[in-house]
Amino acid sequence: MRLSSRARYGVRAMARLYSDYKGEPISLKEIARLEMIDEAYLAQLLLKLKNSGLIATERGKSGGYIPVKPAEELTLMDMLKAVEEEIMPLECFGNIPICPLTSSCFTKDFWFNLKQEIEKALSNITLKSIIDKHGTPALYERK
Repeated sequence: MRLSSRARYGVRAMARLYSDYKGEPISLKEIARLEMIDEAYLAQLLLKLKNSGLIATERGKSGGYIPVKPAEELTLMDMLKAVEEEIMPLECFGNIPICPLTSSCFTKDFWFNLKQEIEKALSNITLKSIIDKHGTPALYERK
């Protein structure tokens, strides 16, 4: 299974926001600069995370993004569900049948069980565990 850039960047942005948050909102511009993510693309991801209730915004001159829940209550699955349409190991799990055997595939149960195991594993990884394992994300320097 391959995760999209939405998933990777969304998790990176959340790790940055949660590890750098010191009581003051963090701007889109700052997160984008530190994580080297295009601001327009990051804005779309942060909106999805906000709409899912994982982060909030504060308006104003010193506004930006703020954490909503403790990092130990946020799972990798929560974050991926917010930015991805759905986590599927195979395209045939989507709404549009792309294979003539979709309805009679004898391996479909195996793939469905794999999907459930992946989701279970992702639900057991918290944002806190990611941050604790790797520490505060490095400050990247643009060249």
